[in-house]
Amino acid sequence: MSRRWALVLLGLVPAVACGGGSDQRKPPPGASGSAGTAGAQGSAGSGGAGATGASGGGGGTGGTPDAGATGGTGASGGSAGSGGSGGSSGDSTGGSGGSGASDGGTPDFLTCPNPELITVAGADESGDVDGAGGPSGPARFYEPKGMVAFGTTGLLVADSRNDKIRRVEVAVPALTVTVSTLEVTFNGTPAGFSGPDGVVTVLGTDVLISDQYNQRIRRYSQGTITTLSGDGNEGLQNGQGTGAQFHYPRGIALGQDRALYIADNGNHAVRRMSETSEVMTVAGDGTRGFVNGALAEARFAFPNDVAVGPDGAIYVADGGNHAIRKIMGGMVSTLAGTGTSGFTDAAGDSARFAAPEGVAVHPDGRVFVADHDNQRIRLINASGTVTTLTGSGPEATPSAVDGPPGTARLLGPRRVAITAVGLAITDGNRVRLLVCR
Repeated sequence: MSRRWALVLLGLVPAVACGGGSDQRKPPPGASGSAGTAGAQGSAGSGGAGATGASGGGGGTGGTPDAGATGGTGASGGSAGSGGSGGSSGDSTGGSGGSGASDGGTPDFLTCPNPELITVAGADESGDVDGAGGPSGPARFYEPKGMVAFGTTGLLVADSRNDKIRRVEVAVPALTVTVSTLEVTFNGTPAGFSGPDGVVTVLGTDVLISDQYNQRIRRYSQGTITTLSGDGNEGLQNGQGTGAQFHYPRGIALGQDRALYIADNGNHAVRRMSETSEVMTVAGDGTRGFVNGALAEARFAFPNDVAVGPDGAIYVADGGNHAIRKIMGGMVSTLAGTGTSGFTDAAGDSARFAAPEGVAVHPDGRVFVADHDNQRIRLINASGTVTTLTGSGPEATPSAVDGPPGTARLLGPRRVAITAVGLAITDGNRVRLLVCR
């Protein structure tokens, strides 16, 4: 495997995205610049510049009564440092803090001139093999689903049909990609899952997992698995911890309120689990339907995944209704889709999907959709218009093909996850990444 390809994977965690124009890819960030020191009277300290890919330091506090210095510049894609505070003395008012300068910012991989879909690990055929990743490595998955960045160079994947959580890791300095199985125990004995679907991280190293066929939400911490909610039986029961019930909990997402939101597939509902494991129903009453309106009246049909936007809205991949739904302000609405399966790039209710399985929201509000039966990745922009990002659609002889968006082929994308360098996709029996090349 080339060094160039491996460095793509190394950038999965740092908050530095691909830039536009001639810029190809940003390296991992260095240390942030230090804050400037307070200036003496008549001067002000300057914020330190960030190392490559890092944020500039904040400007220093102005000397009495001068303005604060300008924040340090972020180098090579780093964000600007904040301006310094103005000083004050007696009846004199200090100047305003200087504005931060930046030569980089956070460019978007979508603006890259040459995006490409690559295989991180896996192949068309299923399997349960740890080992080397890359497009030709022996590592194999069996219908991987949810993903989340883990550690400094890793990615955790819910390998659903293998009933495991797998880890994709890049070894340094060899720069080889390896896939391993996350070893877990329960009460001191080896533990397993049954159709794990969603994964999110909390506190940096802990992982929350929707254990689909065990009807539970579980937590992995330092090698040990515990059950947070669900009693193992199918049902639509709110309550505390194991007093609650689910019916095939699938995709999960952390909200701005630090609660976990759950696509409760078999209950046709969206559920919420608080930090104290109290489970409640957000919307959906257990009956399949396609109804917008107040939370108590809304209905879904086999929701597959959820994501939380920068405005706190909850986006739902409503698979059975072939639509993307939105929960906000106590109401459920349809962002895009008609309730009928099809393939149409258009605005709002003129667009069509076919059993969408995954959804992710960019910090600027754009929504990415794993349109499973259409074998495409779709994009919904801020105005609600749907376009195709990559994938050429169903073929007579299905196969996964890496390459530019116009010629790349997907087998059946299940989940999407936004990373620092591109869009991660679980597709068929592969983990793939749409990156800048």
